[in-house]
Amino acid sequence: LVGISIRSPRDLPMVIALGPAKLLKISGGRLIPTGATLGRYGVRRVKGLLAVAGHQVALLAGGKAVLRRRVALARRPSPSLPAGVGRAERWVDVDLTERLVYAMRGNKVVRVMLSSMGLKTPPGLFRVEQKLVWKDMSRRYGVDPFFLESVPYVVFFKGDFGLHGTYWHDGFGSRLSHGCPNLSLADARFVFDWLGPGLPPGFVSIRPTKLDPGGVVRVRGRYVLRPGEASPARPRRARRGRQARPRR
Repeated sequence: LVGISIRSPRDLPMVIALGPAKLLKISGGRLIPTGATLGRYGVRRVKGLLAVAGHQVALLAGGKAVLRRRVALARRPSPSLPAGVGRAERWVDVDLTERLVYAMRGNKVVRVMLSSMGLKTPPGLFRVEQKLVWKDMSRRYGVDPFFLESVPYVVFFKGDFGLHGTYWHDGFGSRLSHGCPNLSLADARFVFDWLGPGLPPGFVSIRPTKLDPGGVVRVRGRYVLRPGEASPARPRRARRGRQARPRR
């Protein structure tokens, strides 16, 4: 998976297929399968959204359509810049609803990247706190303990939350994250280089300074589980009652 470079404002809006999505034809108020499929991570430009036969669909350039729930919809973010962002400044816009990350230069979209996020991904306006070429990540306790060695291209923007590369799954666009926006390796490297502060040659980590401040990361929208997307596991409550005696 590699993000889509935006060369013209006409490239947006577009959809990215979250899985194989049937291409449909609209006829007489009905949706008719064409027999063709938009492959996983396939990209098409969009003419608009429609409600047909009780389903919301994205009408594609060329006349075909796909079910809205099968795709992520990328469209130009609000042209108004976040506070403190210059007209030519590089920053990143994270859309929780669509699970998309936009590389921005001022109010211009440069690249669109599909990501995996989580229900705990915090919305807000942040600046990069630290960048690391790699970092071990772990959680020892809770319902989903894990240990991940050498997570690549980590860009922390709020405490333990950061954008980073992902080598342990290929489920971008779904809930396969503990809260950090997961990116493909190529996209993570792009974001790492895109956001300040710049990493000098030979260094493996850096924090922002007054002369080289951290790039802006805006996280917006609301994470809502898609149809068929599994809810996060919850801790089991201990049953009340007499405890079994240990065997001797």
